Amino acid sequence: EMELEKQRAEKEREKAEAAKLEAEAAKNEIEAINSLARSINENLELKFIMEKIMNFVEMHYGIKFYSLHILNDNKKKMKLLEAKFPDNVSSEEKRKISQIQIPIQTEEGAFAFICKSKKMVYYKKLDIEKSNEEERQALGNLNITSMVGIPLKVKNEIIGILNFFSPSQLSLSKMHLRTIASLGEQIAGVIHNSSLYKDIKIEKDKSESLLLSILPPKIATELKNTSKVVPIIYESVTILFTDFVGFTKIAESLLPKQLLIELDGY
Repeated sequence: EMELEKQRAEKEREKAEAAKLEAEAAKNEIEAINSLARSINENLELKFIMEKIMNFVEMHYGIKFYSLHILNDNKKKMKLLEAKFPDNVSSEEKRKISQIQIPIQTEEGAFAFICKSKKMVYYKKLDIEKSNEEERQALGNLNITSMVGIPLKVKNEIIGILNFFSPSQLSLSKMHLRTIASLGEQIAGVIHNSSLYKDIKIEKDKSESLLLSILPPKIATELKNTSKVVPIIYESVTILFTDFVGFTKIAESLLPKQLLIELDGY
């Protein structure tokens, strides 16, 4: 009986030690992901961010490869945005893969399942034959054994999918998967912010173009940079007011472009 008690005490001690190690590992992983998040904020360029993330997942989980897909314009298929493939994938194969758009409104395939469920999937051993034709074309030559597919969501709407994959079989814990899922949140935010930035830049370019069309370049630049224009004093100026005889009738009979050409002649 004393021996049984001793064994039970030993088991409890081992459990407590395991729990302590797990808690320390969780703490270290949280610190690592926080450090990664801070470094990501240093540069919002997607290639830079994916390089940081891949350094992290390779160091912690041994994952070396990924593919990042986003919705196409009609939001019915996924197109490749960025990827890192194994060295044995040729340039021609990469080119072909980059042109494949994977349908998401089907009953087959990991992409369709991720988009419908809006949940992360972990295939410890991926069966590529259960995928649709486009997925088989895109993933079939990558020698994938294990894959983690993460939905990229903004306001609970799918904007893309981030896949981590490995030729060797992965063994990921629930804690690991939670950390990997948080990386997807980072990427979704970057893509969304990048899209917003592009929209803002387009509107800004339109505004600047309008300014340049109605103001002298120097004045337009000053107004753009300082939001105001400093008055310029001239010692002597001449202002000419003129009236074109019959201008109204001429303007009525000419196209705007022809009218401007006529005025430029003066």
